[in-house]
Amino acid sequence: MIRLPILFALALTATLQAQAQTAVVTGNVQLGDEWLPKVYLLKISHFKDVFSGSDQLVIDSCAIDPTGRFSFPKAAFSSTRSLYRLQFALKSNPQAMINGVREHNVVYALLSNKDSLALHADSDYWAATYRATSNVAPNQELQQILNGAACCLHEGNLLKQTMETHQGHPAFDSIVATGFQRIQKMHQDVIFPMCRRAALETQTPEVAAVALSYMECMHYLQLFPDTITQMIRTLGQKFPNHPMIMEIEGMVASQQAATFPALTAVRLPDVQGASTEITMESAALTILDFWASWCGPCKVEAKASLLPLHKQYNDKGLKIIGISTDTDSTKWKNALEKEHYPWINVWDHENTYARLFAVKSLPTIVVLDKKGNVIAYDLRGESLNQFVRDHFAKMGHK
Repeated sequence: MIRLPILFALALTATLQAQAQTAVVTGNVQLGDEWLPKVYLLKISHFKDVFSGSDQLVIDSCAIDPTGRFSFPKAAFSSTRSLYRLQFALKSNPQAMINGVREHNVVYALLSNKDSLALHADSDYWAATYRATSNVAPNQELQQILNGAACCLHEGNLLKQTMETHQGHPAFDSIVATGFQRIQKMHQDVIFPMCRRAALETQTPEVAAVALSYMECMHYLQLFPDTITQMIRTLGQKFPNHPMIMEIEGMVASQQAATFPALTAVRLPDVQGASTEITMESAALTILDFWASWCGPCKVEAKASLLPLHKQYNDKGLKIIGISTDTDSTKWKNALEKEHYPWINVWDHENTYARLFAVKSLPTIVVLDKKGNVIAYDLRGESLNQFVRDHFAKMGHK
């Protein structure tokens, strides 16, 4: 006779095996008393939603049983591999856990309905401690990013607790200063290099987007602006036309644009040597293209983006101004004769406008609105094309 406990164990094993065959995600978590026995599944399609979100991103949810197990079926996932976020909620504020990501309660994964992921985690520090087994290799990269970044965020929480418990202590200022120095050093020596390496070495754009999202959250763009800008440029070339990477390029371009003064007119010598004043108010959108005759990428950008944009939107109010930084006017004029650029071309031989717009490499594209405000900076390729298309689409042009 088979005893009941053995029957129960066999039934449980069969159930788990069947579950594994029909589920994409299976989980086993140690759930603390402060957490709801529930996990949400969110689909992340935009960079802005990687580290935040709304109720509309929730595509499914499931209960966590008393043993800490849960699963999401194949029907919850799309047939093409996409980025998903598993999110756990506190009993004290369950709605906030959907609308904004706590530092320790999320797990990211790239999945389709043909993939699998087995998750093990401790609810005290979800992101810092979770382990995932998956047939999708990039999920190990995502785990490394979350495990590492969560440790730094945990240090921040410990400092906050220290500040709360040492209010009024004679050495309060010294304690806080020491804590901040430790965290700053961790950011500089550990987390920033880790995220940078993860973003640049991955072959998966979604992994790069998650790494960059952590970098944005930690204000690395303000702390390491040149490094981040170069990173994003490299990723734009590595993953051309990927929506998340293009969104990041646009976001950074808008942030950088806000640092420049409005420009109502450009006054520089033209091909004939005459000083020419070009105003912005007559155009719906103005593109300043900083380039040089010796710059190969400048010519590639002109052919791939500027010429098609000029052809499509010139009669709709797009003005392109080619601003050469050549030191030799003859080389500049020879290049124009060869390339036949149909837009306005002027010579910034003293780098007056190149300095104004902090041009450090070529080509550099600056986009201005009708009032001369910089609305995008250093966009290239499809990111520039999409930005211009969106701008004219809002005006009713296709």
